[in-house]
Amino acid sequence: MDYREIEPPDERFVELVRYAFSPQQGPFDPDEFDPEDRPAPVGGQRGLFDGDDPAAVCNHYWFDVDVRGTSVSAPGLSAVASPPERRRGGNVRRILEGSLDEYRERDDPLSLLWPFSAPFYGQYGWATTNRYVVHDVDPADLAFATDTDAADAVSFEQVDADDWRDLHAVDRETWTHTLALDRSEDFWRHRVLESWGTDPYAYVGYRDDDPVAYVTYTVEDGDDGRTLSASYFGAVDHDALLAVLAFCHAHDSQVSTVRLKTPVDFELEYVLDDPGAADTDLRAGPMARVVDAVDALEAIPVEPGVDTGVILDVADPLVDWHDDPMRLSVAAGDATAARAPDAVPDVELDVGALAQLLLGTRTATDLARTRDLTGRDGADPPEGVLDALDAAYPETDACMLQFF
Repeated sequence: MDYREIEPPDERFVELVRYAFSPQQGPFDPDEFDPEDRPAPVGGQRGLFDGDDPAAVCNHYWFDVDVRGTSVSAPGLSAVASPPERRRGGNVRRILEGSLDEYRERDDPLSLLWPFSAPFYGQYGWATTNRYVVHDVDPADLAFATDTDAADAVSFEQVDADDWRDLHAVDRETWTHTLALDRSEDFWRHRVLESWGTDPYAYVGYRDDDPVAYVTYTVEDGDDGRTLSASYFGAVDHDALLAVLAFCHAHDSQVSTVRLKTPVDFELEYVLDDPGAADTDLRAGPMARVVDAVDALEAIPVEPGVDTGVILDVADPLVDWHDDPMRLSVAAGDATAARAPDAVPDVELDVGALAQLLLGTRTATDLARTRDLTGRDGADPPEGVLDALDAAYPETDACMLQFF
């Protein structure tokens, strides 16, 4: 088996991904394949080949995300697919191993993905990074925003992909959570402002000629009427957010529902006249795993004022470079890490739990409570270790909303 790059456009890649994620469309017809009808490729396509025959494929997005105030490279893994006749033979595992090898060669500390099944990717070391909320609200319940001076001060204009910088400027001021994605121009153009299905509408709100808000959305038919589904939106301040809500309210003659995807702490219900008017659905977000623990421990910041040393034993179901314990040293706001083959571990955890700890999804105490972090051989952690790890890696407001 040979893990290697696939140069798009490639009919076999499209065929495998379509069968994996859209089998209801029927058999793929190469004669109907037209690359011009598809969004431009973003990232890098890879395949696991048996000779010239692909046994599995995947796509990599070369993301940078914010982690504790620092930009960290965290490739997004997507479109993992294998033909049915090649399944249950370890090919997905092999292409995941090849992907991690490539990430490690690039010095990427983390890997991200949106799972079709959390248990499936959990067995390979990925763990959930955050939850998010989908709010469904009657547009009439957003009338309060239209009645404000803030909404009057913002004017919305329909934009296209060439205006991506205005959306990007607003986005970088809006979402400052850990895992906030620094989208590239190609990603804005070909993944946010274009779609595999129906291209979204895109509007930017301007105040005194400055971009202060944006929203991209589709309008979908449903059993209970039409839904304006705002895939992505942003606002630089509360007044600009009111303008976004007012823009959505302006569709009350066309749609029966406005759908907003937000972080858990967005708390839309508290600005509605009737807090119970919104139907909120709490969902699990993407998953992450550490690529190489030494790289990740040194790339992700620690809290200042912490001085500690901990020996970590990191379990990894996919790769062998975590077979030895690692020595973590924290002093003066810096963390250094090194493999320590002869050291006796203070704590044991797997690569997914380590990713959650570093991202601030769960603290060391949280992980210990569920036995995802233990002392040696499953015992309780030594006294003081949890306090030290909690101080070095406190909880954050981790949230990624971008699907890929």
